[in-house]
Amino acid sequence: MFSSARAIALLALIATAAAPVGPALGGWLDWGLGERSAARGEATRAESGQHQLTVAVERGDTLLKILAGAGVHSSESARVLDAMRDLVDPKRLQIGDSVVLTLGEAQGRPRLVALHVDFRPDMSLTLVRGQDGGFHAASVGGRSSLVVETVAGKVAKSFRPSLVQAGLPATLADEVIRALDYDPGLPKRIKTGTEFQVIYERFGATSGGKPGDRLRLRYAQVTLGGTPHRFYHYAPPGAAPKFFDEGGRPLDAIRFVTPIDGGKVNSPFGMRLHPVLRKMRLHRGVDFPAPKGTPVYAAADGVVEDLGWRGNYGNYMRIAHDARYATAYGHLDGFAPEVVEGTRVVQGQLIGYVGRTGLASGNHLYWEVLVDNKQVDPMKVRTVKAGGLEGPELQKFQRFVKETHAQAAALR
Repeated sequence: MFSSARAIALLALIATAAAPVGPALGGWLDWGLGERSAARGEATRAESGQHQLTVAVERGDTLLKILAGAGVHSSESARVLDAMRDLVDPKRLQIGDSVVLTLGEAQGRPRLVALHVDFRPDMSLTLVRGQDGGFHAASVGGRSSLVVETVAGKVAKSFRPSLVQAGLPATLADEVIRALDYDPGLPKRIKTGTEFQVIYERFGATSGGKPGDRLRLRYAQVTLGGTPHRFYHYAPPGAAPKFFDEGGRPLDAIRFVTPIDGGKVNSPFGMRLHPVLRKMRLHRGVDFPAPKGTPVYAAADGVVEDLGWRGNYGNYMRIAHDARYATAYGHLDGFAPEVVEGTRVVQGQLIGYVGRTGLASGNHLYWEVLVDNKQVDPMKVRTVKAGGLEGPELQKFQRFVKETHAQAAALR
């Protein structure tokens, strides 16, 4: 650990060619870079162990050929071209343009981290690999950078001031404090001498080569009594960032919010005399009376797993929040235009409108909370412990954890 902030520019996305450093490509030839690339490209080795290759475009070059010459797998090259076509025609590349590749290593071969292209005379494009494995624009027509920074040290009198004193921006210090609240193994007051390390990203458009002003927390660690307590701030594909433990289990709970503004229940969960059928029936949810067209919002982050006309429910939507928990919304007048089956939604997002479709005596929202596919009283289950990531999402998270630990080790 060290007591002051250090930074490493994982992606120094610059418009001018890098100056040669040592032998042309050194160990890169072990990854199968061709002799032509070795002769043309200029390579630099970042402090993190990643590499940059700068290539001046020659006659007959295409971006695909340059990526292949650097050892980039054809599937990654295809994703790069797909991402680029939405912004600029890859065929615009011409003699004298500059291509900068930032490469890491995965399973013994190059792994593309970022691509920067200067199209003469006045166009540039930067693509950066996202957590989902795809490539996304970080800058179009200007310069951009992604810098991974770390702060580390020991707690002096108080934890938060110690974070800020070590160089952590105040807004991120607040996020770290919030993360620690999820760990019951940590005391409310972090004692003097406790070691900490925080990793975060600074990114966005830049001027004069300076880092961007957007911030994103990646990782925090507090070592108490020799035991590290780790917190990973990770955004599953299409979802908002959350804090996870090393096994991919979310540290924060699912907190259901009332799905309409100012909603008051007029028919609770339980047995009741059905207002239309005039028979005693189990009411498996709760009713919120509201005027037709009143906005209905997602009670928590999740994925729309069912949507459409469902008999007595009328227009119906069901959102899965993890493998165990779901919420359902009935008698809707209609759905938000952008919401279809498979759509990821975030808490508070507009999903539909109050109506009286199906078997209903008046305009209202019918709302259910389901646990293991069984309806429970929504007013008694407002906070639940979420399940962990599974399948491909867990595999992506595990790669994120591995990369984060590599960065933590490199930045100590």
